[in-house]
Parts: sequence; structure tokens; C-alpha cells
Amino acid sequence: MILAARLVVPVMCALAASAAIRATASEPYPYTLGVRVSDPRDVAREGLRESFEAVAANAAHDAGCFREVRLLPPAPGPDDPAVDVVLEVRFIEVESETTNDLSIAQRARSEDPEDAMRFTVRVRVDTDVALRSGRSGGTLRAKAFRAAASERPRFLADDPQARISEYLRGELERFVGRFLCKDSAARLRRELERAEGGAPAR
Repeated sequence: MILAARLVVPVMCALAASAAIRATASEPYPYTLGVRVSDPRDVAREGLRESFEAVAANAAHDAGCFREVRLLPPAPGPDDPAVDVVLEVRFIEVESETTNDLSIAQRARSEDPEDAMRFTVRVRVDTDVALRSGRSGGTLRAKAFRAAASERPRFLADDPQARISEYLRGELERFVGRFLCKDSAARLRRELERAEGGAPAR
């Protein structure tokens, strides 16, 4: 049975929406990047969106290819800080499945404590990731981020879901770094100009 995901994941850091994180690269793109992680279908649960938000913001900062990184609220609004480029991560689907090796009756009769470990947790996350013009909203590039993992308990009281959550965060971190910094500053400028209808990029 496929269940709504219930990943219990720690928020890696608390970032105020208006806080700026200075990029560290010696020659970053001359643009400010906004990071927005949204869940329009309400498929993420138990802090998953917030955790992905923190990972994406930190990964963008650590990549160092933008002059400045700002965290944006999940939904666009009139009070959003001005940014040149937006990294948007949008949840499409999250599935979590727990498969037990033993039936309910077998688990109820069991006197072996290790029988409580006889299950497998599987999680799959599908998101759309896009880089957009902060001025027009036009898409510069887009790619799907999909990750899946399965884990079994390794000892009594082990939490396989925590390891899955850590794996998903690591995969997203690597994806964001590659996605953001793949092009030269000149190419990014041309992409911005096309997305903004030929207007000179700021």
C-alpha cells in the first residue's frame, strides 16, 4: 500500500526570507539568486519542504556561482525581495511505502524482539527544478529531480527513514550545485535577455 510520505527530517538551518547569504566564489555570476521551494499539491509532509528548502539554499550558497543568495517564500508575493534569477524547486509527488515481512498476526504472536525489524521503508520524491528570470518569470532552464531509496532497520530502535532522508538531502545538494553552475556568465546573461524579451540583463 502506498502511503502519503511522513518523512521526519530536521531543518538544516533557519533562514529568514529576507536574509542574504553572501556567495563565496572569487568570480561569481553578477546576479542575485532567489531560492524558492514550493509544494502546490501538498504532497510533502513533516518538514520535508522546509528541509529541501534549507538544502537548496545552502547548496546554492556553497556552489558560489551567484553574487548573493536569498531565500524566497514558497508562494510569490508583493513583498518578495528583488532578485535577478530564481531557483525554483516544486514538489510533484512524494510516495512512502512500508512493507512488512510478517503479517499482523505473526507480529502479534512473535516473542522475538528482532521481528520488529522485519520491514522495509521505500521513499520516492519527484520534483521539477527550474531556473527563471526574476524579472519576467521566464524559464532559463528546467530539469526534473527524482530520487528514491529503500532501507531496512540495522538494529533495534534504528530509524531507516532517517537514513533515507539524509540520502535525499545529499542527492538534492549535489543536483543543485551541478544545475546552477553549468554555464558561463556570458551564456547566463544571454539566457536572461531572451527570457526578458530582449531587454538588457541587469
